[in-house]
Amino acid sequence: MEYSDSNFFDMNSNSVERSGLLSNIAASKNMIMEGQILHNRPFLEEIAEQCMNTRRYKSAAGIVSGLIKVFPYDASLWHKKSLCMLEIKDYERAARSLRKAVSLDPVNIDYQLSLASLFLATGKKARAAEIFEKIQSQSPADFELYNQIGNIYLSRNEYHTAMGYYNKMREMQPASPDALFNIALCLEYVEDYAAALEAYDTYLLVETHCAVGWYNRGIVLEQLKKHMEAIDSYRCSITVDESFPDAWFNLGNLYADIDDYNQAIDCFKKVISLQSKHSGAYYNLGILYEDLHDYKQAIYFYSKSLQYNITFQEAYLGRGNCFSLINDTENALQDFQSALVYNDNPESSWKIPASKSDVSIDEVCLQRIRSYEARGAQNLNSLEFSDLIQNYISIGKYESAIALISSHGGNSLSSHDIFLLAKIHFMRKNNYLGYLYLNKSFYINKELIEIFSKMFPKVMSSRLFNELFGFKK
Repeated sequence: MEYSDSNFFDMNSNSVERSGLLSNIAASKNMIMEGQILHNRPFLEEIAEQCMNTRRYKSAAGIVSGLIKVFPYDASLWHKKSLCMLEIKDYERAARSLRKAVSLDPVNIDYQLSLASLFLATGKKARAAEIFEKIQSQSPADFELYNQIGNIYLSRNEYHTAMGYYNKMREMQPASPDALFNIALCLEYVEDYAAALEAYDTYLLVETHCAVGWYNRGIVLEQLKKHMEAIDSYRCSITVDESFPDAWFNLGNLYADIDDYNQAIDCFKKVISLQSKHSGAYYNLGILYEDLHDYKQAIYFYSKSLQYNITFQEAYLGRGNCFSLINDTENALQDFQSALVYNDNPESSWKIPASKSDVSIDEVCLQRIRSYEARGAQNLNSLEFSDLIQNYISIGKYESAIALISSHGGNSLSSHDIFLLAKIHFMRKNNYLGYLYLNKSFYINKELIEIFSKMFPKVMSSRLFNELFGFKK
């Protein structure tokens, strides 16, 4: 099953763009270019804020930079620019902007915290710690300060350090929902699932109606192999927020795990009703209908999954297996070829370049080809011969590679020659020839199966591979 195990760091986060944001960004750029900044500052700041909320940091930085030209002594603008630069990992410009903000307002705690965050991001932990200690000494009873510092460490995956600050929050306010939630989150991230479960239970006593809390608790219960309890936790999440797609998604996975197909199908269809382009939900429906031997329905859902994620290797393998089971060999092999193209490891992908501009040809490659050709293929050792073929393939001279393999091997091609022919034919979408050569290479040399498995692990472990080549997973 395709699954979702993401936790929600910010319970109030908003990842949905406001309507018209793109047109407002364009309008903002025009205002800045035409020098209409002074009277449009509220609008420009609002659009910059929307960009930051929707993770369009480059657009936000551009708008803020325009504002700075007119309001160069506004520390808050320099601070916003530094936050954008920090998010896009332009640490040099982030540091320059932040130093400017601090110089304009040296006592601002938020700016000091951002400076510490920048030090953490660039590996200067000691300097960050100095700033945190200085701020704490100035405001030792500031509850929100400990929350902010904890969040900075949490965002940098420093979970144990973050927990230290959240525990200080609990010392001040034992029933603080923020502290309880974040402690549970950190315990989950360090994989102390038993303690995380206890922490989420404590949090939910305070915040009973938090859908995210019940959802994260469900994930922890899954890790503890308490699947029925996880189902109940996801159901509580949905009761609080019926439009929570990730909770429906994980619930569908659990029902599938216990072979309750009807409930699982209902859950994934609910996900699609909430997010119509959810490739993972369509894919999981494909798996379920395939297991129910409803291959036409499975093909439909796998195809919908690929409509929204064309690189989804597992969806090609699932759909290809269904095609094979209904004796549609042509489409089965087409999906097998697509799975070889959209491999997780691009270096192992059997993909032909989309155009000549995508073919990387360097002078070293050409010189090696010229050298080999000048000596004659018959005078090359096995390593040189293989290298020449690979160089032909790398520059897109597939016919030359096929001719060389055929002339060199004659009527007694080696298993590796046949394997290379399979690769070339699949790359050129001669799928049936590719299949025949690949099958023959496996039959002659079992070691090639292991080589292929390392190149294409998901393909090798798929039902489609077993269906086409007769190898069990």
